[in-house]
Amino acid sequence: MAWNPHLIHYWKLNESGTDSVARDYTGSWDLTRTGGSWVTGKFGNAYSFSGTNGVKQSVDFTQPDSMTIEFWVKSTGSENEIPLFWLSSNPQDYMDLLIYEGSGWFFSWIRGSPDNVVGDSFDWATSTWYHLAIVITPTQYKIYRDGILKDTNTRTMSSYDETVTFVIGSPAVAFQPDGLVFDEVRVWDVERTQAEIIETMNSELPLKSARSNLLKFGRC
Repeated sequence: MAWNPHLIHYWKLNESGTDSVARDYTGSWDLTRTGGSWVTGKFGNAYSFSGTNGVKQSVDFTQPDSMTIEFWVKSTGSENEIPLFWLSSNPQDYMDLLIYEGSGWFFSWIRGSPDNVVGDSFDWATSTWYHLAIVITPTQYKIYRDGILKDTNTRTMSSYDETVTFVIGSPAVAFQPDGLVFDEVRVWDVERTQAEIIETMNSELPLKSARSNLLKFGRC
C-alpha cells in the first residue's frame, strides 16, 4: 500500500505518557492535548477523553469540494451529546459530528442553522471498536459504519472556509466526551468509495517519507 496524496490530515494518536501533542503525520495540524490520556488503541495507542478535554489547534480550514473523514472509536463509559469533531469560530458557525447516548450517532454540517443530516442509530456496545466514515460531496452526505453504507442525504449548505479552532473532543463545558477513545483519525480531500474505505480501515496507513523521517529525528 503506497502513501496517498489525498490523505491531507492523519492523526495516528500513537503518542504515549506525557506527550502533549497529537501529531498530524501528513499535514500541518499538530493538535495540542488538553487533558485525557494515551491508552491502548485499535492499532498501537489511542486517545481517551475524560470530560471537557480534547486535542485542538487554531487552523485555517478550507473545505475541499469533496472530503472523507474516518476514525475508529469506542465507548468505555456513558455519554450524552458529544462532539467528535468541532470546527468553530463562534457558537453559531460550526461543523460537528455527534454521538447521543443510547441511540448511536449522526453527522451534521451546520452553518448558522442545521443542514440535512445523515443518521445511523444503533446500540452502542461498551468497549467495542467501531469504524466510522463520513463522506461529503458537493451535493450529498454519506455515512458508513464498519464499511457498510448506513444512510445518505442531500447536502444544501455552502463550503466552509475560514480560520477556526479545530477540536477532536470537547469545545465547551456543555459537551463532555467522558469515556470515548479515538484512534486513526484521517481526513481525505476526495470522496472515498466503499471499497476504498474497506481496503484501508483495518490497518495503519503508510506515511509520506519526508514527514515520517522528520518525526523520527524529532524524537531523538
